[in-house]
Amino acid sequence: MDRIQRQRLWSSVGVLLLLMVLISTNVFVSAQDAEVPSQTVLGVISDASPEVQYSLSGEVGQPVQVEAISVTDGLTLQFIIADSNGTLVLAVGNAEQVMTVGGSFTFADTSTYTVTVVSANDTQGDFVLRVAGKATISDPQGPIARPQD
Repeated sequence: MDRIQRQRLWSSVGVLLLLMVLISTNVFVSAQDAEVPSQTVLGVISDASPEVQYSLSGEVGQPVQVEAISVTDGLTLQFIIADSNGTLVLAVGNAEQVMTVGGSFTFADTSTYTVTVVSANDTQGDFVLRVAGKATISDPQGPIARPQD
């Protein structure tokens, strides 16, 4: 097994471990220690998919917190959320080039919003998108598939 194969193996192991932890805990704890339901989805930034989009549905007045968590060494992320009219609701940059970025907003109307995740440093790799609050996240382009080497 050469160096590149070992790196891919450890990257895959890291993704699986992180997913197991996220799925098993599946709650955020706020500053008031109240449990907030959460959902997680896996995403992949690649040459074929330099941006990954998700649908985010909720009802007017519902607060929601969104985090993008890199599980690939060197990959840093940023994302935007737009309402059903395409109006920017939240923009989360990553000037510090950290592995986890997040932000929150409150649904201004009952509709489907779009979350678009991109690399902040032109690196490819795996990430987890975590949404806390009474919102539903889904991949509008169908099931997420890992690119084949």
